[in-house]
Amino acid sequence: MKAQEIIKEIMKSEGLSQYALSSMCVMKRTTLQTVLLEDRDMTCDTISRIVSVLKGEFLIGGHTEDAITAIKLLMSEKGETQASLARKSGYKSRQAVGSLLQNKSVRASVLVKLVHAMGESVIIRHGGEEWEVS
Repeated sequence: MKAQEIIKEIMKSEGLSQYALSSMCVMKRTTLQTVLLEDRDMTCDTISRIVSVLKGEFLIGGHTEDAITAIKLLMSEKGETQASLARKSGYKSRQAVGSLLQNKSVRASVLVKLVHAMGESVIIRHGGEEWEVS
C-alpha cells in the first residue's frame, strides 16, 4: 500500500481533516493536499514527519532512523556493498546507489526498492495496526 493511502487511512480512523493534520505538521495545507491527493512519490522525510505527528512509527527494516541512515545500517547488517545492492535492486552501477546514499532525503519508491532488495520491508505502525509500504 502506498504511504499516502496509509496516511489517509490513519487520518480517517483519527477523524482528522487535512487542515488539522497540516496544522499539526506545521505544513501548508496545499502542500499536504498535493502530497496526499496527487499520485506523487513522497519523500521519506515527509512520511516520517507526518507519521511521527500522528504518533505512529515509520520502520525501515526494523530501524527508526532516517531513511539514509537506515539503509546504511541494513547494508552493514546484511553485508551488502553498494555494488551488490545495485545489482539486487536493478541499478546499473554502484555509483547509482552511492549517489542515492549521498542525498539528504530519498523518495519512498526508491527506499522500498532498496530495502526489498535486502529482504526487508518498510512499515508504518499506528494504533496497533501495521501496514507495509509498497
